[in-house]
Amino acid sequence: MIVASELLALSLYKFDELPKGRKKDVEYYEKNRTYYIPSRGDVHLYRTLDEDYLVVNKDLWSNSKIKEIYGNRVYRTNDDSFDTLLCSILTKLSLKNGFSTFSTDRLLKLITSFNLILEKWDYNVWKFYHWLLFVDDFLDIKFDDSLLKTIKFFNVVELLIFNKSKNNTENCKDILPQFLLGAKPEQLYIWPCFLLENYQPARDKSEEICEKIAIIRNKVTHNDFQKVFKALEGLFSQKSLTEDAESNGNFDQVRVYNMILDTIIVNIFEMLINSPQEVLNLSN
Repeated sequence: MIVASELLALSLYKFDELPKGRKKDVEYYEKNRTYYIPSRGDVHLYRTLDEDYLVVNKDLWSNSKIKEIYGNRVYRTNDDSFDTLLCSILTKLSLKNGFSTFSTDRLLKLITSFNLILEKWDYNVWKFYHWLLFVDDFLDIKFDDSLLKTIKFFNVVELLIFNKSKNNTENCKDILPQFLLGAKPEQLYIWPCFLLENYQPARDKSEEICEKIAIIRNKVTHNDFQKVFKALEGLFSQKSLTEDAESNGNFDQVRVYNMILDTIIVNIFEMLINSPQEVLNLSN
């Protein structure tokens, strides 16, 4: 067993080390994977590439910060446990990052970055918990042609990396381009290939794109969708990105734009793993 975080009461266990109840959860899900219909209160545990399971450690619970959110009940029948929330986030990140399952080492580094975020936020665990909810909501795996993803994107980045003394346009232009430079389309296997063929944001337009993200957010919040599509047309030269008669040029532009937002979030998490202090310094 490896203690991953005392602050968050998290440990990594081999299957044989799991508490009896958690073994049953893993066995039930594996046995019924094909027919399983998820519901609130079900327990799901993230398994690393090294076959370690990320689990709430009951022995660490009473002194952890996460107890402020969940109270004395680690597991309950009408709400998801903390390790289940993390399993959802980690699974979605793995899918968006080329189906790349976290190794135990990378997961431990990510959890260490979570500890640092909590420390920077003066151990405001409610702020941290809602940031995790925002991340989970943003990362939903779907073929997304909704501009709502812009709002979800800002929920994540405003809390973590934006400088409160600057406006959104300045923050987007100054901070976000580094998370597009060097971006690789193959990270985004979940998107259809006909969109990937037109996905080239980091080649020569990273600053322009990131500035437009702020403009699009502003127009979405004011329901000015004509100006949203005008901004998108300024980013993507083709009115329609596919010849599919059932598709729509504006939808395709929104989808490619949402792929860019995905790329930024995936790369923020990559930096949290490799250089967490750099991420935390961005908001200074």
